[in-house]
Amino acid sequence: MRLFVAVEIEGRVKERIARLQGRLKTYDPIGAVRWVRPENLHLTLKFLGEVQDDVLPPLERALERVGHQVRPGVINLRGVGVFPRWDRPRVIWVGAPKADTLAEAAAAVDAALVPVGFEPEERPFAPHLTIGRVRRSPGDGFAEVCKKYDQTDFGTISLDEVSLVRSRLTPKGPIYTVLRRFSLG
Repeated sequence: MRLFVAVEIEGRVKERIARLQGRLKTYDPIGAVRWVRPENLHLTLKFLGEVQDDVLPPLERALERVGHQVRPGVINLRGVGVFPRWDRPRVIWVGAPKADTLAEAAAAVDAALVPVGFEPEERPFAPHLTIGRVRRSPGDGFAEVCKKYDQTDFGTISLDEVSLVRSRLTPKGPIYTVLRRFSLG
């Protein structure tokens, strides 16, 4: 199974981000960006990759412990940016600035899963919600349009649980299935 640990996005915030995607699509007439479907929007805490079935029970036990360690919180989603750079974007994202609780959750997940056999993250946690993946250059001016939304406030979401999610890759895009949710606090 291809798995990741994430924070799910709530309805109203999801709708605001979907409206933003609709606006940005009008500046991408050639389909250079593969937009994340609104039902798939999430904040990834840790990508696990392919996981054998026998690893699932210890993985779930580790995530249960994380639930007891991490306090609930509120995450504000604000601004639009890209990785790696504006002149060569590969990923378009909505940010989660000042997301200390989210960073705490990501660190706890990372630490809890090392004994289960998952390598610790080498890169520092960069809280973001991917809204599109750039397949080829969307053309002149696209970055400037995205930059216009760099201060847009999309609202807040509750960080009161983390989800273990299965990702099945299909020709029409990934299909995500929540295997289990773990309450925080």
